[in-house]
Amino acid sequence: MSSSASRRIAIISAVTLVTFVVLYIAIFWAVPKFGLRYIEQEYAKLGDGYQLTIGDWGISPWNGHILLKDVDAQYPSKSTGKQVEVGLDKLALNVRLASLFNKEIHIQQASLHGLRFNGKQTSDELVLAGFPIPLVSDDAPVSAEETASDDSSSPWIFLVDSVEFTDNTIHWKQEGLSVGVYLQSITLSQLNSASHAAVPVTIDLTVKEFNLTEPQAMALEKPLTFTLDGSLYDVFTNPRLTANSVVNDLDITGDALKSLVLSKLSLDGVDASYSEAGVVFGIKQLSLNNLVTELPEQGSAELGDFIVDDVQVDLANATAAVGNIKADNLNTTDLGVTKAALKSLGMYSITAKNITTDPAVVVTNITLTGASADLPEQGNVQLEDFSIDNVDVDLATAVASIEKIYAGNFTAADVAGGLENVTLASLGWENINVTELRTTPNITLQKFGITDLSAKHLTDGNMTLASLTVNGVSGGTDYQNVEQVDVKELNVYGANSAVPLLSLQEYHIPDIAVNQIGLTTGLHTYAGLVATVTRAANGNIIGIPASAPATAAAAGQTVNAESLTEDDVAPSKAFGVRIAGVKQIGDDDNVSQVHWTDESVSPVLRSDLRIYELETGPVDTANLETAIPMTIVTGLDTYNRIVLKGALGLKNDLPEGELTFTIDQLNLPAFNSYVVQAMGYRVKKGMLKVDANITLHDGQLGGNTDILLKNSKLEPADEDTINRISKQIAMPLDTALSVLRDDNNNIKLEVPLSGDITDPDVGINDVINQISTKALKTATLYYLKQSLQPYGAFISLASFAGDQLFAVRLNDLEYVALATELTDKQKEYLDTVGKMMSKKTDLELQVCPVVSNDEANQWGEDWFNYAQKRSGAVKAYLANVKDKGDNVLSSRISLCEPQKGDKPLVILGV
Repeated sequence: MSSSASRRIAIISAVTLVTFVVLYIAIFWAVPKFGLRYIEQEYAKLGDGYQLTIGDWGISPWNGHILLKDVDAQYPSKSTGKQVEVGLDKLALNVRLASLFNKEIHIQQASLHGLRFNGKQTSDELVLAGFPIPLVSDDAPVSAEETASDDSSSPWIFLVDSVEFTDNTIHWKQEGLSVGVYLQSITLSQLNSASHAAVPVTIDLTVKEFNLTEPQAMALEKPLTFTLDGSLYDVFTNPRLTANSVVNDLDITGDALKSLVLSKLSLDGVDASYSEAGVVFGIKQLSLNNLVTELPEQGSAELGDFIVDDVQVDLANATAAVGNIKADNLNTTDLGVTKAALKSLGMYSITAKNITTDPAVVVTNITLTGASADLPEQGNVQLEDFSIDNVDVDLATAVASIEKIYAGNFTAADVAGGLENVTLASLGWENINVTELRTTPNITLQKFGITDLSAKHLTDGNMTLASLTVNGVSGGTDYQNVEQVDVKELNVYGANSAVPLLSLQEYHIPDIAVNQIGLTTGLHTYAGLVATVTRAANGNIIGIPASAPATAAAAGQTVNAESLTEDDVAPSKAFGVRIAGVKQIGDDDNVSQVHWTDESVSPVLRSDLRIYELETGPVDTANLETAIPMTIVTGLDTYNRIVLKGALGLKNDLPEGELTFTIDQLNLPAFNSYVVQAMGYRVKKGMLKVDANITLHDGQLGGNTDILLKNSKLEPADEDTINRISKQIAMPLDTALSVLRDDNNNIKLEVPLSGDITDPDVGINDVINQISTKALKTATLYYLKQSLQPYGAFISLASFAGDQLFAVRLNDLEYVALATELTDKQKEYLDTVGKMMSKKTDLELQVCPVVSNDEANQWGEDWFNYAQKRSGAVKAYLANVKDKGDNVLSSRISLCEPQKGDKPLVILGV
């Protein structure tokens, strides 16, 4: 090659190199430098106080490196006038330019450090770091170019090897909102839009400021921190995030919340994804610790821990599920109640479908433990255990069901209404089903039960209930049915009483139906009814409030007839009640009885009435004229029977029907308190037998009563009463009793019944006629005795002896002190007495117990009862012995009134 050619090549190369260098300097140094200065100048033109400086910069076209350092900007705040400083310490970006030829945007590294950013949005502009940007109306038309689709055959690929933002501060303001965030770090790496591989991402930030003024004020009292550590997948197609995140030190105040303080909120195992089908969201565990909140003028609440496990939400399929929800140590003050506490609350295995339309929700279990509350003016309530099993609610089909609801160990103290305390061992519902939830709900309940209920009233006593069970409940808005109601071991106590006023071993009501017009039930059955009834000295029944007399104002009330409307005077359809009847069930071990104590008489009367049989026919309040069949069999001791049989109804508000009433083997000395009040005499011995036939028809009483007082001995006790009765019968009462008594000391009377029910005539004139007739016979006999002298003296002596307690006194049964049971020797003697009475069917045996004075002192007020045990044991031993007529001896054995003496005895006489 010639030298000239070589020279030309060198010149061209030098010129090319110089041109390239000049162009390089012009493009990659001068243009950016002057461009940045232009930006600084344009920023300054925005107004007074606007200043932008860029400390350092760098561009490397060969390795795609872009660098900005020490960028600072200042501008005046329009609201305060103070200078606002924004900027950044360093922005570095490495882009692999060669990848552009392969349709790849490959950012090898991007880092941002020391960002200080302020943004503000108003109604007409957006201000970013002092740059005003007018807001475009949302109604602006979209150009065809903007909506044109991308016709490129192969997509561009976006790759990021590493992104790191550290030490950045962002402030944002808009109407009603101000936010300040400090980004300690945000990192992201290995992002590839063409790959499904995980993209690690971390976020560590602090929210330093949060002020909301509209619609309600809310502010952050101290900085809260937020961290996230996770991975991104398919960011540009179907994005998915898996992560763990934590929020610490949340402290908010505001109008709706006076304060809300949260120590820690953790989200573990977050898995959220988005596709065209919808959002799928899941959390392995959400935990919240130490939440404290206070509402304006409404109290405060504290929650120790709140945990939610295994949350799954699939909006694409409209389903959701939660494994467990648990809250521990909840305490509230003045939130509807004075004070409330909850040890734990749990919900387990929750699933839902159709959550965007008509949801169907299933909850396997809800559990609550350790709940308590102080209710305003209603006392304290505590519930140790509460659970609900298998809740299933489906709004699409309008049905719901609950397998079981259980509440255990319930207590309440100082409850409104005067209840001092209430305790309940358990309360439960089983198999609840509801249909037609949206319209007219219908419900079925397999079983409802209460166990061990106890309630104590401040003034009216207390009650206990072993169990109440309701089976087979069904109903709607206008009807309710119950298959069976069972009550077990009910006890009702009076105030300051250790003995129940009423106890009931069991009570059963089947086939209950209630609707708008009435109530119907099957046959009521019960067993073990025990009532303790005490009449106080003032005549009031203890435990039953005395009825208050009507006030003068109430008695004098009048109604203005002119003010009455048609609805007021129109007869209303009464709510009817119909039951199939009432029947006592059970055996002798749980026989019903009434313990009667009368403190209004002297001596105080104590008696036990045993109910052996009670049964009625159907009762219908809408048809009370139909007579109700009834049978009642009672007894005051082992041998006494009081029987009422017949049928009774109501006609014109008066009883209507026929009854028979019998009393057999009633030992009268035990009831001397009443006998003395009635006739002035005390019964020393004697048994009462009554046979009555009673008719009630059209308000008129009819029938007759036969009265037999067997083997009786009476002595005067109240002269005033004797004189009063003597005047009524127009002869001395002792004379009347003497002439009525036969040789066996029996007194017989026939008393007719007649007259108006409200003012009946018991046939006193007929009784007087009977006395007169008997007196004539006695006088005739006396004349015959006197005419038979000297034998008449012995007959008189015999009659005189017959007027004593015994005609013949048998050997006494002697007892060891405080003993009440028969010895073998005493039984041998009684066997002899029984044989004698079996042969002599006209003999009447009197059994008269005596306690020594020493025994009376040791037994105290119960000496009377112990004495009756002695005489009762004698009668029980002989009662079932049969005479030659095959009749038992019990009806010929009378018990005397217990007496005190020198030594313990049972005196026998015939």
